Amino acid sequence: MKSRGCGASLQGKWRMDMTRIWIALAAIAVGGLVTPARAVPPTVTPSPGYDARLQEQRKGGSATIIYTPAPRPPKAKPKKPPRQ
Repeated sequence: MKSRGCGASLQGKWRMDMTRIWIALAAIAVGGLVTPARAVPPTVTPSPGYDARLQEQRKGGSATIIYTPAPRPPKAKPKKPPRQ
């Protein structure tokens, strides 16, 4: 019978260590998937200034001001050089 050397026991220990690492990584990944997200975008937080403007706008009724853009100046036509 052949006796196993020192390398065989190290290889088995290495495999056990790697198995534990993979189990720990899998547990962390599952925990991350199960935990609900708590991030809130900044637009969700209430803004007193915006709420006040919104209420003021709603009180106004149909008095909506529509701004029209200024008319564009006519384009200058290129001048032809004089004939000689």
